[in-house]
Amino acid sequence: MRWLFRIVFIVFTVVLLAIGAVFLIPAEHVGTLISQQVEKATGRTLTLQGTLRPTFWPKPGLKTGAVALSNAPWASDAPMLQADSIAVGLDYAALMSGQMRIRELVFQRPRILLERGADGQANWELAPPANLAGNGVAAQNGGQGGGAGAGTAGQGFALDLLAIHDGVLTVIDRGANQRTEIDALNAQLRMPSGGAPADLALSFLLNGQAAAADVTISQPRAFLSGAVAPVAARVTLAKSTARFEGRASTSPIALDGTITAQLEELNSLFAALGLQQPAIGSDPGPVAVSAALTLAPEGSTHLRNFDVQFTGGQVTGEVDLLPGPVPKMLARLSAGQLNLALFFPQDAAAGNGASGTSGGGGSSEGWSRSPIDIGPLALFEADVALSAAGLDFGGLQLGPTEARITLDDRRLVFDIARIAAFEGAITGNFVINGRGALSVGGDLRATDIGLQPLLAQLAGYQRLSAPGDLSVRFLASGASTDALMRSLSGEAQVALGAGVLSGVDLLRLWQRRDAGSDARTIFDSASASFRIENGVAKNNDFLVTAPRFGASGKGEIDLGNREIDMLLRPSTLPSDPDRPAFSVPLKIEGPWSGPRFSLDLDELAKQRLEKLRDERREELNDGIADRLGLSPGEGQDIEDAARDKLREELGRGLRNLLDR
Repeated sequence: MRWLFRIVFIVFTVVLLAIGAVFLIPAEHVGTLISQQVEKATGRTLTLQGTLRPTFWPKPGLKTGAVALSNAPWASDAPMLQADSIAVGLDYAALMSGQMRIRELVFQRPRILLERGADGQANWELAPPANLAGNGVAAQNGGQGGGAGAGTAGQGFALDLLAIHDGVLTVIDRGANQRTEIDALNAQLRMPSGGAPADLALSFLLNGQAAAADVTISQPRAFLSGAVAPVAARVTLAKSTARFEGRASTSPIALDGTITAQLEELNSLFAALGLQQPAIGSDPGPVAVSAALTLAPEGSTHLRNFDVQFTGGQVTGEVDLLPGPVPKMLARLSAGQLNLALFFPQDAAAGNGASGTSGGGGSSEGWSRSPIDIGPLALFEADVALSAAGLDFGGLQLGPTEARITLDDRRLVFDIARIAAFEGAITGNFVINGRGALSVGGDLRATDIGLQPLLAQLAGYQRLSAPGDLSVRFLASGASTDALMRSLSGEAQVALGAGVLSGVDLLRLWQRRDAGSDARTIFDSASASFRIENGVAKNNDFLVTAPRFGASGKGEIDLGNREIDMLLRPSTLPSDPDRPAFSVPLKIEGPWSGPRFSLDLDELAKQRLEKLRDERREELNDGIADRLGLSPGEGQDIEDAARDKLREELGRGLRNLLDR
């Protein structure tokens, strides 16, 4: 029992001594110590308001009133840091030996302001003033044992704990004219003495989305003084996670290392970053990113060995991100087969742009009237060289692709070196202009294109099958696909090889015979040119050649209303053994998903009537010639022959009178 009483007595004595030591702490001296340490490490003035009060738990120390850390001279008038209070924890062992060494700093409700000027200067680039660097301030701090105030800047922050509770961080970038607010900020920094690694843990809300970070700095003293130091970090934002391993510095901010990321729920990620959410069709699933990352002091970001894998495929290459009022991306990318349909709304992914349109037939509800969102065109600028084994946009499939994509001030240009598509190849350019109202234009050339897959994917029409060469120049404006198609203007040329038109047999239709259920028209070639105005393509030189007949024609294709109105004149060839050469007009009209084919009976009746008139006129002329004894010469009609004979008879009569 005596040993027990002795132990209790010793503990009680130690507690009394600790309490007494705390009460004996010269508060003003500690306040001066804190201010000097901060100014020594940062070059900024720390102002302490109110009376410092002693504390006993969890460590002996002091608690301040409101505090403020001055801002850079060029920055805002507001302090760089304000807090309701700071709790200061002291090293008990040092205190018992008559020394004061700060081990903990806990900030309550701090308001932190980080600013970058238009010239790139940052207020967090801290440097001790020349008159304080190594001037012996450490001696005031006890000057021993790796405590606060060892000789270089940053060594005064050898802390067991630096914590922030319920803080607010505001980041202002004057060059990019951006302001970011981070709420509910909680942080813990542990930086032991002796050069051990420092650990930083953060949690906060960014635009309403939960975020957290864990950072390990292997050489914290060098890092705080602005030198490059090894750093490992893990960041989570919304449901996405990123990791970095490499080197970093704070003055200026720079990184060099490797980064890996697993991105989930991209819409939530865009919302957390304060970016306008793109109108994607569905969540493309997780996106895995890896790269060698360099963040240069001037703010540019460079990615090498860039690799992105997502549900639709994989993209590799090199990427450079340049800062500015509008960020710019420079990239060289290559990919295998990519399924990009996930990133587009359903109506935009459908090649025909309309809902409810089937491939061959009947239903045609028109082009989509949903507004096209051009907001993403203003988010950044780009210059991207892309090569891919294939691109799938849902309703549109493309083969091997070589293209350059540039985005400059909301004007997106696709320069197509070659796209394998529709069994042929496409070259040219395509432009989406978001400067003001949306407009699109292009100058495209296609060679050896399969017309059936082209029309099936772009217009839902599958009846015409033939290889061909196409060229088109066009311009359109409007806020939806429907408005664009109705405003379309330009010109186009089509030259087709041998092919088949399914669903109609033009020869049997002309012969007024049953075409059968497998009706089709086989032709050797076809050509046409179109002038497009207000969404209507007009043609006057349509020409088709086929084994047993030919056809010419003209008409209109209403692209806005998805209708056709053509008049063809098929004619049997002179070598046709069944019928003499004859031409009959054929009308093709109605929606292009299911056009109606019919003979133009009015035109046919007019032709036959004209033929009967010619036959009757010939018979009448022959009778008159016989009765009058006329023999018309070559190229002479009966009227001319009669006139000549009358002149001859009159001349003979006049000579007889004169002879008398």
